[in-house]
Order: sequence, then C-alpha cells, then structure tokens
Amino acid sequence: DKFCHFKCVHEKECGISGTVEEATIPDEEKHECRRCEVEGCAECKHGSPGEDIEECIKCMPGYIMINNGEECKSAGDWVFGVILIVTALIVLVALCWYVDLACKPIVNEPQIDV
Repeated sequence: DKFCHFKCVHEKECGISGTVEEATIPDEEKHECRRCEVEGCAECKHGSPGEDIEECIKCMPGYIMINNGEECKSAGDWVFGVILIVTALIVLVALCWYVDLACKPIVNEPQIDV
C-alpha cells in the first residue's frame, strides 16, 4: 500500500510509461500530466502521448456538446434566465404598486386619528 507515488516523465511520455492512461496532456504550468479540462465532459478524446488535445467525445448528463467537442454547455442555462426575468417582473410590479399607493391622497385622515 503506497500512500502517494508519482513518476517523473518527459512530455512525450504522458499517458504511457506507467502514468495514468487518460492523462495524456503535459501541463507546463503544473509540471504534471493531466486529463483534458473541457468543463462538463464525461469522456475526452485521448491524443498521442504528449499531445495537447482538449476535445470532448461525450458530455456529462445535462450538458450539450457544442463547437465539435471543444465545449460542453449546460442544457439548463435557460432555466436561470427565466427565473431571473420572472423575479424582475415581480419586483417591478410590486414597486409600481407601492409607488401608486404612496402617491394617492389620504382621504380619511380624521377617521384614522380617532
């Protein structure tokens, strides 16, 4: 049982030579081999070892593939737009009602003071 282990490899050896098969992309910034970072992607296209391919084959449930696998977009984005519009309309109607009520003259003030 090894708690943690890694292997130093050259860029062209990412995905082979005892490394994680899906981690074929050499990351210059983190100095490690990584998987593709397409958001919402369930299965990435694996390139040759050391090849930088950021392409999705299959998106996760609830996502739609766009731009030939370059991106997976949430299928439910429109729901948040609808919620925002409905909330804005409710606030606008409430504000108009309040302004209308505040602008009306008081007609029975003597009865209120009793």
